[in-house]
Amino acid sequence: MNRIKSVLLLCGFLSLLASPSLRSQDSQNPDAPQHENRRGEAAPRPIFGKISSVNNGLLVLATPDGQTVTVKLTGETQFRRDRQPAAAADFKVGDMVAVRGDVNSDHTVTASVVNARTGGPEGPGGGRGGTGGGAAMGTLGKDYVVGEVKSIEAPKLTILRPDNVSQTIELNENTSL
Repeated sequence: MNRIKSVLLLCGFLSLLASPSLRSQDSQNPDAPQHENRRGEAAPRPIFGKISSVNNGLLVLATPDGQTVTVKLTGETQFRRDRQPAAAADFKVGDMVAVRGDVNSDHTVTASVVNARTGGPEGPGGGRGGTGGGAAMGTLGKDYVVGEVKSIEAPKLTILRPDNVSQTIELNENTSL
């Protein structure tokens, strides 16, 4: 059952990556983690986390690897929920978000896009403890897995987690993606 929840959470986070608003933002910081977007351009990796505070144009995120990241919001920051335009006021403590932006020299991030989904990985209202329900995230690698899919050797997926650990999960007949 934990593997099923892990795979569903992974799919939810991967669907955030597929969101058009998260596809392309070139980083001005060469040290920022990079990957290629759908057009083959270098783009910064989104930062995933649960909002732990909202205050004066700042979001503080608790990331899956136990770190905190301060996100600066500007007049240029785009907000999206369920792939629809949203407002900063729509984001609350406990929401799971994906943030794209430039990493600053003080290790904060100036957000260009803040994106969230309501409910679980299935979308609005779905899932248990998903991306917007405010439920406890659990333990990375035990209760859920999030990261970049590095290989697929059916029925196994190898995922590079944000804490730089590769984890292989095995799918079975009860797994749905």
